[in-house]
Amino acid sequence: MKAPWISPALGLVGALLATVWADGSSAAAGEVQPRYRVTAVLPPEGIRESVAYGIDGQGRIFANQYLGASNRTQGYFGGKDIPSEYLGDLGGLSAGVEAVNSQGQAVGWSRLSNSSVVHGVIYTPSGAVDIGTLGGATSQAVGINDSGLVVGNAQDANGWSRPYSYQDGVMTDLSGVLTANARPAAVNNAGHIAGSIEAGPGLRGFYYGENGLEILGLMHEDDAYSEALDVNNLGWVVGISENFDTGITGFLYVDGQMTSLGDLGVLATVPYAINDSGWIVGSSVNDASQQRGFLYKDGQIMDLNDLVDTSEWTILLARDINANGWIAATGVNAAGEAHALLLELIPVPEPGSLALLAAGCGVIVVAARRKSPSRA
Repeated sequence: MKAPWISPALGLVGALLATVWADGSSAAAGEVQPRYRVTAVLPPEGIRESVAYGIDGQGRIFANQYLGASNRTQGYFGGKDIPSEYLGDLGGLSAGVEAVNSQGQAVGWSRLSNSSVVHGVIYTPSGAVDIGTLGGATSQAVGINDSGLVVGNAQDANGWSRPYSYQDGVMTDLSGVLTANARPAAVNNAGHIAGSIEAGPGLRGFYYGENGLEILGLMHEDDAYSEALDVNNLGWVVGISENFDTGITGFLYVDGQMTSLGDLGVLATVPYAINDSGWIVGSSVNDASQQRGFLYKDGQIMDLNDLVDTSEWTILLARDINANGWIAATGVNAAGEAHALLLELIPVPEPGSLALLAAGCGVIVVAARRKSPSRA
């Protein structure tokens, strides 16, 4: 039996649909999978290794570069077609970024001039602004919302670390709200805070929201501790619950219920950020015991290396995700160099557009068949 004749037009149809699917749509049962373009966001001098910590609403990456033998850190920001700039410091030898809001306001830390003492800072266009302490020596800033409300920990006059909020130049001790040994990790636009707290039997994640302070507990009864790492504007919390024998379970906490995020092969999943669509990013470990960045979406955990448009980088870690689904990640190249990366979500055609494309391709096929010679 002769092989069936295939019109060249059918090859065109396949090429067109293959292009659509490569841009972000899965061919299986119409399921849509996100796809990403990768852009390296190098430090201003472009020669140092770096790690991404956050992404703002414009897609700018906020990262820290590491200066090797000098053991120094410098924060910077940049993006696709956006030249990188340093964030500044308080005159000391090191400064770094920890978090950024959607407006591009970043917070972090800096050593003081001629000192190893570290203070929390807000980064402004004119440089780093010292947010001070609660009367002690040190502080750190770890989260900021779109209103510029900052959370972190600072030492009091007795040298004890206390949770605080900071806004418009005023630092407020949150010990009476969160308890004195709380460690905030993130704050949403409603001023609700997620973090960890020493709660009797050990470290536990917490969420402070409309119902006051909620202790999240453990994912499994025999886990040793838990931590909350981020909270979105819906009050959904992500964090970890660790069992020293079996591993680290990443979880999503919504309305009092903890849900496991799964893993990429080994139980070692750490979710760092969640956006208001419920997309979660972080780091996990695959079957080959290799660290890999992940995206969790619609109940499925996916290796980001399967979703990017290049093999030039191996994505090790995803630290933040913005409202558009763009991701701040860190990857290594073939030379083993680690750099901050922007993962830009590739737009997916609407289902109507796919149907229109298929219909148009059908017309092409019919026309080609009418013009083709008969085949025996």
